[in-house]
Amino acid sequence: MLNIIDNLKINPEKIEHEFARLADLLINKCKIEMNGYSFLINELEFYYYNDNLHPDPFVHRSELQNKCGFWYFHDSGIDITFGHDNNYGGILIRSLENNKPGPWNSFKSIMEILGTISTDNNIFCIKENSNRKCEIKTKKRINLILPKVIAYSGPNLPVIPE
Repeated sequence: MLNIIDNLKINPEKIEHEFARLADLLINKCKIEMNGYSFLINELEFYYYNDNLHPDPFVHRSELQNKCGFWYFHDSGIDITFGHDNNYGGILIRSLENNKPGPWNSFKSIMEILGTISTDNNIFCIKENSNRKCEIKTKKRINLILPKVIAYSGPNLPVIPE
């Protein structure tokens, strides 16, 4: 059985390899389950901050992003956290299967299914899924506005299956 949280832990010195590995894990081997509904992940966007190796200025660096395997809800959508040891990470769920693309559409779909805030009936988790065979592709993040003082030219960060 796949231990998803253990598989979210990364080696910051091999960040591009780790992003590709996590994308393959989440897109091809996992699904999101909510109240009896299942969704396959179609598009992800990676955010990771390490002081020396990957100082991504777009990472919120919240306390939750310094932990591994939590849902992180924010004004742009929902992330899966993969931080550790003062390294902050979030994987934005940009689109789910059978949804319009975009992180807010994924977020809205999840909230509509969850409905009530009661935790007695709501199940919201990532589970192992039979292997999909999506080819993972990378491209630079788009539509991000850098703070004026920061210049950043990072590696190809998001991953998108065709």
